[in-house]
Amino acid sequence: MTTLDRYLLKRLTTAFLQTITALISIFIIIDLLTHRRNSIMDNDVPAQIVLQYYTALIPTMLNAYQLAPLALLIATLLIFGTLVQRSEYTAALAGGIGLIRIIRAPAILAISITLLMFITNETIAPAAAATTARIIEHHFHDHIEDDSIGIFWPQLQDGWKCDIRVFDRKTLKGSSVYLYSIQENQHQEIQAETIHWD
Repeated sequence: MTTLDRYLLKRLTTAFLQTITALISIFIIIDLLTHRRNSIMDNDVPAQIVLQYYTALIPTMLNAYQLAPLALLIATLLIFGTLVQRSEYTAALAGGIGLIRIIRAPAILAISITLLMFITNETIAPAAAATTARIIEHHFHDHIEDDSIGIFWPQLQDGWKCDIRVFDRKTLKGSSVYLYSIQENQHQEIQAETIHWD
């Protein structure tokens, strides 16, 4: 490995690690503020459990949400943009180093990261996904949030429509029920506080 390879590999690795850390942090902050904050506050989830949840969620972020390839792309664009801006690329070409020779070290790093993500996805990710599912079930389960999911049936028998504002799919119970039928010369509606399926 030449000096150029080590130089590019070091810069690209540093940029990749900084970018992946920034992307994971942004993902965690957005997810915490938009999806988990109410559940954490309502259920008094300890900080240790929240930390464990987001730690277990990292393999999913890297693979399922494609943060690793995105970080590698951003890091590569940053490094090669800086090479061109500082005329290092021109100096390398002037020194007889071709483009294929320049991209050898970044290509090796990209292949290594791809293999690492594949191994992670096959070994660590399933156990981490099970951990996140267990934490969601035991600590983040928010009955109020689940119950607030509504359901709407636009085509029932004889032109009726049914709008249930709050519907619990586990117990098959609903509340704030509004059934209505609009025909040419007739408008019918039924309002009920609750509805239940046997």
